[in-house]
Order: sequence, then C-alpha cells, then structure tokens
Amino acid sequence: GMDGLEIAQNIRKMDNIRHIPIIALTAHGGEESRQRCIEAGMDAVLTKPLTLSCATDIIESFIPERHSSVKPIPKARVDLPD
Repeated sequence: GMDGLEIAQNIRKMDNIRHIPIIALTAHGGEESRQRCIEAGMDAVLTKPLTLSCATDIIESFIPERHSSVKPIPKARVDLPD
C-alpha cells in the first residue's frame, strides 16, 4: 500500500485531470510533517483533533460552490467534537 504522501504525488503527476484539492489530516502537527505534505502536492494540512469549525472552513475555502448547497445532517455529526 501507499501512504498519503505517495498518493498525493501520484495524483499530481496526472496531467489529464483538473486540479483536485488534497487536504492532509494528520496527528503530526510539526512543521517538518506539514512541509513534507506540501512538497508532496497537498494543498493544506489539518491536524487532529479535527473540529467541525475547522472542517467547515476548509470545505468553504477549497470547494465554495459545493458548500453552499450542502444541508447539515444532524446525525452525521455525532462523532465530531463540539
């Protein structure tokens, strides 16, 4: 299997696709880890624990047209921290 860095690199090598936002989610919040993700072709790096506010902000910044049509589903948020 490949890790997230390898997958991001392979996606970025594909010339025939439009730019797909790649956002890393990691427990390693250090600058070195963040830099490796960016160098692999990722657009942003989020660290755990992921909050609903942070998830919403990242969706709005990378996929604004999708966010405006998304309706919240209360039961889908059960596992997210307040």
